[in-house]
Amino acid sequence: NIGRSMAYVFAREDRERIVSRFFFIKHSGLAEDPGTGSATANLGGWLLDRGETPCRYAIEQGAQTGRPCHIGLEVDTQGAIHVSGRVLEIGRGNITLP
Repeated sequence: NIGRSMAYVFAREDRERIVSRFFFIKHSGLAEDPGTGSATANLGGWLLDRGETPCRYAIEQGAQTGRPCHIGLEVDTQGAIHVSGRVLEIGRGNITLP
């Protein structure tokens, strides 16, 4: 049983653009999501933890699958993470850490 194996990989093209890919196991094979807003939000949390904020990036994902997706990522001066673009929203929430 592999469980929920997945990998989000990204590369900064420049100060405003990131190319990303999201892989996961599906039916015992490797699949790729062309646009992953939740992974983009987690990238924002990683940038926040590394002290690389405030920041704003255009995320390009899905070109390799033939389904290009453009997602916006902004982490503001208060540490709020904002994801934008044409993605299917499956959840929403706020987490407040002490």
